[in-house]
Amino acid sequence: MEMSYHAYHMVIHSNFETFTIGTRDDGLPFRIFLIDDSPAMTKILSRFLVGFGMEVAGECNESLRAIEQVAPLADKLDFITLDITMPGLDGLTLLPDLIKACPKSKVLMCSAMGDMMRVKKAISLGAKHFIVKPFNKEKLFDVLTRVI
Repeated sequence: MEMSYHAYHMVIHSNFETFTIGTRDDGLPFRIFLIDDSPAMTKILSRFLVGFGMEVAGECNESLRAIEQVAPLADKLDFITLDITMPGLDGLTLLPDLIKACPKSKVLMCSAMGDMMRVKKAISLGAKHFIVKPFNKEKLFDVLTRVI
């Protein structure tokens, strides 16, 4: 199924902003799987994403187990976030196998290592976008709305 969206919007209420990403064509929220060796990072990402109205379908903090955990959800996922620097397999090594296991999912690389060589390599291997840590919810929202 080709992904598209109904709408995304930013509503400003007094002193705070609410960011909302619309739904898929079937009316369900976009689903995302998080792969990062830092439980603190997956917690932050989850909080932002749920706040955007997305569904976090799962997370994995071990690169060597990522494919086995994400593959059963492949048909239900719209996005996957993938860290580059992880013990075991790094994200750039994992990326091609992840894309094979989940060909319909758009992979967003999230890493503190944002040098141009790594960014170009991630994009050439099939990542849809690259976001450099640390980032705020506004930057994450911007990246997601670009790749929907």
